[in-house]
Amino acid sequence: MHDDTDTAAHRQVFDCAFENGMISAVLIVKDEARVLQHTLETLREVVDEIVVADTGSRDETMTIAESIADVVCSIPWQQDFASARNQALEKASGDWVLSIDADEVVREPAAARQLLIDFVNQHSSQTSGSVEVVSATCQHGQRSSVRSHMQRFFHRASVRFEGAMHEQLVPLEGHLTTACTQLIVDHSGYAHEPDDPDHKARRNIPLLQSLLLQQPDNEYYRFQLGQSCFTVDQHDDAARELTTMLNGLDYSESDTPTGHAGPVAREVLTTAIVSLAYAQVNRHRLDEARALLDQHRNMAHGGTRWADFQHVCGHVGFMQGDIDYAKAGYQAALELGVACEDVDGTGSYASSYHLGLLAEVEGAPLTAIDHYTRALTARADYDPALDRLVDCLVENRLDQAFAARDIADPAPWREKLHYKRRHYQKAGDASSVAIIDYLLTSTDSLPLSSGGNVADAA
Repeated sequence: MHDDTDTAAHRQVFDCAFENGMISAVLIVKDEARVLQHTLETLREVVDEIVVADTGSRDETMTIAESIADVVCSIPWQQDFASARNQALEKASGDWVLSIDADEVVREPAAARQLLIDFVNQHSSQTSGSVEVVSATCQHGQRSSVRSHMQRFFHRASVRFEGAMHEQLVPLEGHLTTACTQLIVDHSGYAHEPDDPDHKARRNIPLLQSLLLQQPDNEYYRFQLGQSCFTVDQHDDAARELTTMLNGLDYSESDTPTGHAGPVAREVLTTAIVSLAYAQVNRHRLDEARALLDQHRNMAHGGTRWADFQHVCGHVGFMQGDIDYAKAGYQAALELGVACEDVDGTGSYASSYHLGLLAEVEGAPLTAIDHYTRALTARADYDPALDRLVDCLVENRLDQAFAARDIADPAPWREKLHYKRRHYQKAGDASSVAIIDYLLTSTDSLPLSSGGNVADAA
């Protein structure tokens, strides 16, 4: 247990700011010693009470929990996440609960505390709070992140969890509405390469398969199984499960398809289509991927009006060599923008980068440079754009046409220039070294175009 004196002082500080009850953080854990301490230490700034329920750890998880948390208990694991979470809730004292996992860390904890207080003061016990979960991903060396919004903050006496896997909140009576807490949580559970045995999806797959034997019509479990298979490169299995899930939906209501459990969330629908399209690409079935995307585009439901959908349209066109189709997809993704992206970059830097590649294919290097510039304006450390921008400038001897523009972080650009300089110097390419030297010395700020598109001209 956490030291009683520290806990009392901790609660006294928060009680002065929060008169509408106590907030508890509740976690169920197993073998999370690698990440648990940071999560719990951050939570001490956010909530009044921390409850940790262990389901059978064999590492130092319990020792870490007992040194920081207020309540630590053991509960039997019955292959049912909802049951485990409901048992953990019984150990909490708070009127309101933040449900969080051991591999999730709250951003800006002091501000997060105030966000939760504001939420409680502004909403009834029949309203749950959504939290933005930013999941780091790693796919063959390329790191990105996926954003999702989950019901994680709620009045303890008003709800319970249902669902053995990817459990959902349900009201004990009446109707449960959802509002945004504006809380952001960073999730590291999927920040592993597909073949890493610690990848969370590898734990999820057998449990989801077992659940689907009992509930074959559960489209949400089937979606989660397909998505888990996709994240660990089991593309044949992913294609089978996601195809079955999507084909089982009713699209007669054009904007919101429905399944056996009711309307399908936009986020689930978009992700299912996008993952299936990529799975088909990885299976070398480009025509099937294109047909899938055109089918859903023609249905014009809400799942298609998202940057991720348009970005994969661009990718499929790119892989087919259909430049017009690819450009239309990437440009549509950029028009939808960051506000309409689940995967980081689909509505910004990743689509700009691919438009740069297409411009190079079309023999328009200055337009390509402009697109790479836009990509780096959105994300200064995006290595594919950094790499290609330098090579495009060098290969086309365009250093003199590259004007300076200040952006927040010139460091990644200059680091890439130094890296490329060493590469060209080792190759004995003096002219390319000279170009890079010019780019390094011509300005103290990041040398990017100062505005507008640069025209392609001789």
